[in-house]
Amino acid sequence: MTDLDHRYFREAFTLDGRLYAAAARSSPGTWSGENGADAILVESTDTGETFETVPYPGSPEEVILAWTAVDGTVLAGTNDSRLISRDSDGAWIDAGQVPAGIRSLSIC
Repeated sequence: MTDLDHRYFREAFTLDGRLYAAAARSSPGTWSGENGADAILVESTDTGETFETVPYPGSPEEVILAWTAVDGTVLAGTNDSRLISRDSDGAWIDAGQVPAGIRSLSIC
């Protein structure tokens, strides 16, 4: 279980009974320098009663700011233009880059 001492959350996402949330230790103006954002990604299977911190590409420097799902696969975007996805084994993997920081994701 993770104590959520990170205070900057942008949004959370749910799919198939799992809650995903990401946070930085503080606001965007502090995300540069040696420690970057000191970001975390947490998942919960009990509607947020408990959380587990999970590793993801770009952490802890990059903060996940946006979420979506495509054909049952969760995708997330970071402040540093990285797309990541959750594979069938539950691991987060690199899924590509875009030219500018990601602020939202949607599927058309």
